Amino acid sequence: QVIDGQHRHLLELINRIGEDLRQARETDALVEGLRELVRYTEHHFATEERLMDEIGATAQRHRAEHRRLVDGLMRLTLRLDPEGVREGSRFLQDWLFRHIDEVDRPFAALLRNHNIR
Repeated sequence: QVIDGQHRHLLELINRIGEDLRQARETDALVEGLRELVRYTEHHFATEERLMDEIGATAQRHRAEHRRLVDGLMRLTLRLDPEGVREGSRFLQDWLFRHIDEVDRPFAALLRNHNIR
């Protein structure tokens, strides 16, 4: 439930950035939105990895996915203009949907098997 709630919040942040882009908000506001998204993504990953540790799952692939995403986002945040924010937001949205389907769903099943909800 915690992870699902965090996924929903990540999507809300992505949608907020999309709306800010459509409304042509100031670059500083766009950049701050992307930075908030990166910070929350890191928080989310820390939560998932803490749960992995609690159940004794090594989950190297999962952790590597997290590192790749953060590295990719950091590269994108070097370009702090509306197009860079758009690319960062799109990158995270695409990554998040794929990650949830391919990696988080099996992880959720593992958590349920350990009675973690």
